[in-house]
Amino acid sequence: MLFFKETAYIQHVHDKCLKRMNALRLLKGTNWAAEKRPLLNIYRSIIRPVIEYGTEAYFFSSETSLAPLFKVQFEALRLCTGAMRSTLTICPKHSCVEMPLEIRHELLCWKYKAHFLTFLEHPTKILISDSWQERFRIHPLSVLLICLQKGLLQIPFLSPT
Repeated sequence: MLFFKETAYIQHVHDKCLKRMNALRLLKGTNWAAEKRPLLNIYRSIIRPVIEYGTEAYFFSSETSLAPLFKVQFEALRLCTGAMRSTLTICPKHSCVEMPLEIRHELLCWKYKAHFLTFLEHPTKILISDSWQERFRIHPLSVLLICLQKGLLQIPFLSPT
């Protein structure tokens, strides 16, 4: 059931972006034809925020369900650069200096986490604080023993009194 909700949301975002991409097509199709920079500004202001809203939900989706969003980004950048349909997907991204969506989503999540970690007393700080023991599933005592073996940690000798 969760999979259906994710794909329905991604399809909704895809349809919403396609409607907004008509602005790019309109400006690209005129006889004076807007250049790459103004078209990129339009992409970054009216299409990319729609794709990025709810970024954390994209981490739980498979790459096949995110394919419509990748296609929207490619089509928008292709329109901005004036590239042909047979162009490789990486070329417009490189030409427009745009990150792939999966990397941009990860960057936004890290920025969001860093923002909350700057507050001294925020209710969500406990939820997003990173614990290396949980991430690497290593018991703290085993790390202490590893550090002692490698000489990274030295216990001062206590003389008996």
